[in-house]
Amino acid sequence: MPSASTLILLPWLVGLGAMVLMVAALMSLGRAEGTQRQLVTWLAVIVLAPVLGPVLWFALGSEQRSRSSR
Repeated sequence: MPSASTLILLPWLVGLGAMVLMVAALMSLGRAEGTQRQLVTWLAVIVLAPVLGPVLWFALGSEQRSRSSR
């Protein structure tokens, strides 16, 4: 059974991980090329869905960006 300090620390670590993921996605989005509408849409997805949004960006958005640069 986990100790009380582990149970208190776990939500903070999960939150920190989600924050790092969101910041990384926003930085990647800042370097991305695309129309203003596409970038604003991705920005909204990343900010409004703090875990799912960055995952979608790295899975779909960055792939779309690399295809367009070929």
